[in-house]
Amino acid sequence: FMKNLSAGTYGPLQVIAVYVLGGLVMFPIVVLIPVTALIYGPFLGPAYALLGCLASAVLCYVIGRGMGSETVSRIAGSRANAIERRLTQHGFVMVALFRFLPAAPYTVVNLVAGAFRMRFLDYTAGTLVGLLPGVNIMTALEYSVEKTLINPDAWSVLLLAGTAAVALGATVWAKRRYEKTAAG
Repeated sequence: FMKNLSAGTYGPLQVIAVYVLGGLVMFPIVVLIPVTALIYGPFLGPAYALLGCLASAVLCYVIGRGMGSETVSRIAGSRANAIERRLTQHGFVMVALFRFLPAAPYTVVNLVAGAFRMRFLDYTAGTLVGLLPGVNIMTALEYSVEKTLINPDAWSVLLLAGTAAVALGATVWAKRRYEKTAAG
C-alpha cells in the first residue's frame, strides 16, 4: 500500500485526501505526519504533511462554520466552550499553540474555530505557524529513528538523541507558553 501511495503523479493528492478523511473521522495527525515522512522522506514528507493538515483544517473549519456553534457545542461538549474561550481571547497565538501541542483534538479545534467564526486569516496563519515546527520536528524524529534502526552507529544515535532533545525542549517551551497564554 505505502509503495503504491508514493508512486505516480497522484501520490501527493492521495496523501492530502487521507489527511482530509482522517480529519473527518478525527484520526490523529500525530500518526499521519511520521507515516508521510516515512513514505516520502525528509524533504517531500513534511511538505505533503503540511498540505494535508492544512486541507483538513480548512475543510473542518468550513464544516464547523456551516454547523454553527450550538451543534458543534453539542458534539464537542464542554471542550468546545473551553477551546472557544481561548481562541476568542488569544486567536492566532492560541491556534498556533494548539497546532504545536496536542492540547485539544485537531478536528475539534477546527470545528470550533469555524463554528464560533474565528477570523479565517488568523486561523489559517496560526495553523501554518503552529504546524510548521511540529511537522519538521516529527519528520526529523522519524528520520533519525529510521536511520538508527537501519544503521545504529554513533552518528545515527547522536542524531536521534539530538532530535529527541530538540523535540522535548520545543514541547516544554510550547507547553509553558500555552499555560501562560491560557491563564492570562
